[in-house]
Amino acid sequence: MRRKEVLDLTWDQVNLKKRLIMLGSSQTKERRSKKVPIHRLLVPTFNEAGKVRSLVYNQVFLNEDGKPPHEDCLTRAWRAAVEALKFKARPTVHDLRHCWKTNAMRSGVHPLIADAIVGHGDRKKTVESLYLSISDADLLNAIDRMKWDSGETEIRVTQRGS
Repeated sequence: MRRKEVLDLTWDQVNLKKRLIMLGSSQTKERRSKKVPIHRLLVPTFNEAGKVRSLVYNQVFLNEDGKPPHEDCLTRAWRAAVEALKFKARPTVHDLRHCWKTNAMRSGVHPLIADAIVGHGDRKKTVESLYLSISDADLLNAIDRMKWDSGETEIRVTQRGS
């Protein structure tokens, strides 16, 4: 998911029984609704987080003060993590999407299903994509087949305004 999609995520968008996050067209960059599958190993984490919900806010992720996060708090936390890991390059949160796509490819996830999960549906339509129907079960099978031990993860840091 993109940064804003994560920061704005509310509990009514999360269906743990179906293991899907549903985003409406007004909540995505591409202005189309999308379904993001939840890996089976993340369900207990969501269940635990859901036990301590705010009475005021419906967001899934809140700051330490119990208020919805703003982009600056994620940026500061990310920078601190990058510095603590002593990366030579300076990856952004967005660069993790590149890592995910690489891991999806190495895990054998069909490219069109990976595109649907990430939200790259605006690419030029191919004959294959015109005839392909992606079900909720396809999304769940794809996310559950993800492997994280497919070799060293490369973080592709995008070039910014040089």
